[in-house]
Amino acid sequence: EEEAERRFQQWLKERETKDKAKADKAEKMKADEAKKRLDAESKVREAKAQEVAKKMKQEAEADARAEEKEMKETPEEVAESAKPESSETTGKKATKEVETAEAPAEETAKAESDDTGSTEEPEKTE
Repeated sequence: EEEAERRFQQWLKERETKDKAKADKAEKMKADEAKKRLDAESKVREAKAQEVAKKMKQEAEADARAEEKEMKETPEEVAESAKPESSETTGKKATKEVETAEAPAEETAKAESDDTGSTEEPEKTE
């Protein structure tokens, strides 16, 4: 009977050890899987962030080029590019062009539509 009890206790300890090892292995696998998913999500997030940064950089460069182009076009150049018809009409046109070059886009579009007699609303740009 003592021998049977001793064997039973030994078998019980071995069983508990196996169960614990199995549970530890399952827990480790879960942790590894979670880490893999997190790494994959991080890579995807990083790739998206790079795409967004690239797109924002391109937009900023385009805006900078547009601003640079606007800056190059000064009122004097606009006035010089006007064809002289007569001294009186040339002065009026140059003054109007200078005013429109300095006016915001909405006002310029409105002034142009008033000149042509168009009833369309000007396009708003940002």
